[in-house]
Order: sequence, then C-alpha cells, then structure tokens
Amino acid sequence: MPRELRRRRRQTVSDLEEHQLQKQLGAEPVGPPLARLEPVGPSPSSVSARAPHEASFTSSAYLTYTGLDARLQDKMSLSDVTVTSLYRRISPLRLSRYMDIAAADYRLSLRLHAWNAAVSGSLLPVLHMTEVIVRNVAIGRLIANFGPDWFDKPGFLTKLGKSQMATDLADQVAARRTKVRQNDKITSYLARDLTFGFWVNIFTHKFRQDLWSRDLHTYGLPDVPKGMTIEQLHAGIDTVRELRNQVARAGPQ
Repeated sequence: MPRELRRRRRQTVSDLEEHQLQKQLGAEPVGPPLARLEPVGPSPSSVSARAPHEASFTSSAYLTYTGLDARLQDKMSLSDVTVTSLYRRISPLRLSRYMDIAAADYRLSLRLHAWNAAVSGSLLPVLHMTEVIVRNVAIGRLIANFGPDWFDKPGFLTKLGKSQMATDLADQVAARRTKVRQNDKITSYLARDLTFGFWVNIFTHKFRQDLWSRDLHTYGLPDVPKGMTIEQLHAGIDTVRELRNQVARAGPQ
C-alpha cells in the first residue's frame, strides 16, 4: 500500500476515533471550527522524535484544543468544584467577557477562553513572519542611509533624542559591545533584542526625510500602493503590533 494512502487511512481512523469520543462526551467545540492544516514539505516529522520519519502531527494543535474542550465538558473528569476553582485561578476579570457571552456559566466561559487561545495560536505564524519582514525592511533602510554602524551615527541618534527608543538602543548596543565588535553582528543582535515597537517607530514621519522620501513602493515594498504615505503605512504596521501583543497575551480576539 503506497505510503500516502497508508497515512490517509491512519488519519481517517484517528478522525473516527476522535468523533466517537466527542459523541460520547457530547463535546461539540465552541466557536467556528478550527481547520486541520497540512504542513508544507514532502514528509512531516514527529515533534517528539529525534529523526524524521513518517508520523502524524498535522492536527496536533486541533486535537489539543478539542481534547481540552472535551475534558472541560466532562463532569466526571472535571467537577463543578474544580471548574469553579479554575475560573477563580485564571481570574474573574480575565474571564469577564466570556462570562457575559456564556450567561455566567463557568464551564462554558472556560471553553470559550480555550477556543480563543486556539485562535490566537493559529495567528502566530503569519504574525511572526510579518514581524521579521518589518524588522528587516527597517534595518535595510537604516543601513542604506546611515551605514552599517547606523546605531552609532549622530544623524540617527539625534533623531531619537532623549526618547525611550534612544535609551533602549544605547543599552542594547552597550551590552553587545562587551561580546562582539563587528557591526553586522551587533545589528543581528539588535534585530533580535530590540522590541517590535522600536522597529515600528522607524516607519514614522520623524524619519520620512532620511528614510522614506521617495514613493514607498520603490523601497522593495511592491505591494504598498503608490501614493501611500509613511503615516498610513505606520498606522497599518502599528495595527499589526497591537494584534501581536493581544495574541501574545491571549486576549479576546
């Protein structure tokens, strides 16, 4: 039997077993269904194995959520007393929005909280890639205008003034200079260690004359509409930052 057919057969059996479990527990997940995503690449690897081999982890996030949701509904597994304790430990304030939706049902509010966490987790890959791209574009413009030692150039530091950005940059540069001297390596550390907010603020009117004086689509940003201002671009990027922070805190989406 071909490998792909065997894999799909095992997945089908797993789906049937899960369906039976859900049916026995009366566990219908709350919220819109979370899609099962097939990973990219020819042969998925087990996240728990040392060497790649044919394994099934394609629905692990989905099963983690549905498994938790099923357990939250199972009063034999989690009594009302335990659910109330969980509610208090997570905190009534954090769960207040879910309690409003759930009509003050502790168990349902916890299920909604779990569903929101699953949705937040599904957003992380695209947010991660977006953050990396924003950082790299900002660094590229700083190097192009101020040189590889952009973090030392008076022209750039003057723009920062006595802001929190200036303090954060100085602290990180000083910390890295104790270990490395090469400008490119210092920049790599800064890309990792400075907050996303630092890089978002590079896309502001303050730096328009130095970094963004031409049409934005000419800076390696082909999807940016012609005529878009740096203020408009910053507003869009800052929305991503706010969503990223909300997701990181697993706040209501």
